[in-house]
Amino acid sequence: MKTMLLLMLVVAWMPFPAWSAADVAVISDTATSFADVSSAFGEIVTNANVPGLIGMRLDTDTLSAAGVAGVRVRGQNSNRLQTNDVMHYGSMFKVQSATLGGILVDTNIFTWDALLLDYVTPSQKTVFVATDARWTNVNLRQLLSMSSGIQEGLVPFTMDALYSYTTNPAAGRQYLANALSHSLLATDPGTAYYYSNFGYSMAGLMIEVAWNRFSGQSVTYEQLMQQKLYGPLGITTATCGAPGMSSTTPTNLPAANPSSVAIGHNAMTNAPAAGYPKGAPVGLGYMDADNPLLISPAGTWAMKMDDYAKLVKVQMQTNQTALLSGLGLTIQTMIDIRTPVIVYPGSNAFSFALGWIVDNATTSHLVYTGSNERWISQVDIQLDSQVALVAACNQGSGDAAVKEAMSVLAAVPEPAAGILVFLCAGATVRQWRKK
Repeated sequence: MKTMLLLMLVVAWMPFPAWSAADVAVISDTATSFADVSSAFGEIVTNANVPGLIGMRLDTDTLSAAGVAGVRVRGQNSNRLQTNDVMHYGSMFKVQSATLGGILVDTNIFTWDALLLDYVTPSQKTVFVATDARWTNVNLRQLLSMSSGIQEGLVPFTMDALYSYTTNPAAGRQYLANALSHSLLATDPGTAYYYSNFGYSMAGLMIEVAWNRFSGQSVTYEQLMQQKLYGPLGITTATCGAPGMSSTTPTNLPAANPSSVAIGHNAMTNAPAAGYPKGAPVGLGYMDADNPLLISPAGTWAMKMDDYAKLVKVQMQTNQTALLSGLGLTIQTMIDIRTPVIVYPGSNAFSFALGWIVDNATTSHLVYTGSNERWISQVDIQLDSQVALVAACNQGSGDAAVKEAMSVLAAVPEPAAGILVFLCAGATVRQWRKK
């Protein structure tokens, strides 16, 4: 695990000209002025050689700092990144899958200990048990904490098959369940951490099967996210898949000039997309714009940052509030989501909860980083001080730029005094494909 000590900077308070009044009003009902860190972000973009960068800081429910710099597409120098551009957040949406699961827990549809094999078909269950009897013990909490024993290198699958379910991710999850039923678990469930997008996909399958049994409906995980989380929160810009991504084009296409959306940029040096060297925009071809959409429960979502702020506010709650009650969530379920489950590899100081990396010394510090090697983003929430930081970059290799942006946001005067430690976690498209 990598850690980085972040130096504190001083940022003057002023009205933030790059964000419209409408942007501010959506994020905060009370903010009238906040720290404009766009200049600092501009220096980061230049020094780190990334296309663009956007970030914000919340103090309780108030927007206290924000910045935007750079361009939507490398080389389109007059096509500036905008505050209302959709950004990709990758694995930072794992906790949103856990939150959706929590809504079903609080509806008494299932529990965190619900067994995976109770939500697959009878024929799938037979194959699972015959392959490895330990599958009978895999439960929802383990899938969401990546402690189920699923190791993707042991699963027989092809990327082409995963991508063939572009327009029907629910059917893709059934395909994946079939593939998993023919694979051994790496360890006994609940005993070790293995990064697993497949495990989150199975959690998504459990969520959609459980809801459909309960309701008599036939809806997908993606539709449930819209119905149970995005809709009630007033989130209108959520898309499953990267901005500019086509669900029908199997090859890379160049971005329009000027592009009307922010485009992700390639980060790979050893296996770049055909014709796209490191740093080149890869925004319109399905195969290289994002991970297969059947793993959307693991994080293939994008939205405007002011919409993402609404999700962050839910995660910041420490008491039973109208916000939680309106979603059908109890504070106990939010505590469950933040409770450490399995020790994070390489350090006894941190554990993985249900979509969060949590400081073992205090469960009040929650962090995560998401990347698909085309985008990278980071979130850091300090529950005790009620401070949340978010930054996103439209190039997969922009991790250093994102960390610097988080440092700038953290340095805004009180109540965020002090030094913060940030962690990087999460698989990428290409790294994950190699498993």
